[in-house]
Amino acid sequence: MSRAPRVLLSCIALAQPMSGVRRQANELWPRVAHRLFENGGALDVLAPAEGLPADLNARLPKECQRIATNVPAGGPLARGLREGHALRAALRRGTYDLWHTGHFPAPRATRLPFTCLIHDLRNLSTLVTPLKRALAKQTLKSAFRRAAHVVTVSEAMRVELHHHFPRLKVTAIPHGADHLPVLARGPAPYAPILFFGHLEKRRNPELLLHALAADASLPNVRFAGAAKGDQAERLDALAHKLGVANRIQITGPVAEADLPALLAAAACLVLPSRIEGFGLPAIEALRAGLPLAIADSPALREATPASTPYFSADDPRACASAIHAALHQDAATIKAAQTFAERFSWNHSATRWIELWQSLLT
Repeated sequence: MSRAPRVLLSCIALAQPMSGVRRQANELWPRVAHRLFENGGALDVLAPAEGLPADLNARLPKECQRIATNVPAGGPLARGLREGHALRAALRRGTYDLWHTGHFPAPRATRLPFTCLIHDLRNLSTLVTPLKRALAKQTLKSAFRRAAHVVTVSEAMRVELHHHFPRLKVTAIPHGADHLPVLARGPAPYAPILFFGHLEKRRNPELLLHALAADASLPNVRFAGAAKGDQAERLDALAHKLGVANRIQITGPVAEADLPALLAAAACLVLPSRIEGFGLPAIEALRAGLPLAIADSPALREATPASTPYFSADDPRACASAIHAALHQDAATIKAAQTFAERFSWNHSATRWIELWQSLLT
């Protein structure tokens, strides 16, 4: 194919609250769209009934067609009942080479090839019920069988996908880290430990409370991120039970514009997650010069240099020890970690996506 491909991107699920998926979409798809238009291709988007998120809409080029639908963003069942019809109608009206989705169930559209992006396999883990695991596996199997290609966000995820689906063709295209300004970090003797991300079971925020209870010398902890369900109340109740309620602060969601200041004001970042597909906060922290301690998971180890202290996601004392190690990293180690983070580029990710699509059409 001499020109760049014409792609229809389903953005139906992106009207849900801010998350790593939304943050990736904000950085990646506008870059992809600009490059496609510059080279004779196109990227149009299928918008949910709620409309595109304002931040993503503002970044997409004006040439990008926003196709309105009546498909709700939330709830896989409600979304799945309507998305296929809306997608097929849009494909009939336009001239596209392929389409793409990043949420499931993937609609049954036409014989036009499509790619799908999967961020993690939380619904195949023991953190969900056996029934939910069985339904999730069947949903993914159906989508993967029909897809021209599957993309994931880390080599660790590619290996995990092959474990569950041995014959699957998977390409790993990682996130970038070069989207946030880096603010100067000054002396901050009372700076808190930072937990950044959704408060949810897979992110394991409770481990930090147990680490505080096990080690009175640790700094206070700031939990920054939207709570799923009653997780904020449960975390607060556990903090009172462990006697560390006066050592934590639960601040709720953080606007993207406030994230650089949040990273600059922290003593270190701790990621105790049981499940991660990539670990975007990790490379954001590294690039900002913020030390971090991570749970020993393949995706987090892949996104961080070998010097990063790590711990078992079930061991509060090991977590406390790793935090102390992070807090005492020297300037050379922190600088080397910043250099490591520079390899993660959104422009590079955009290039790889376009190359992948072109390879499927030649």
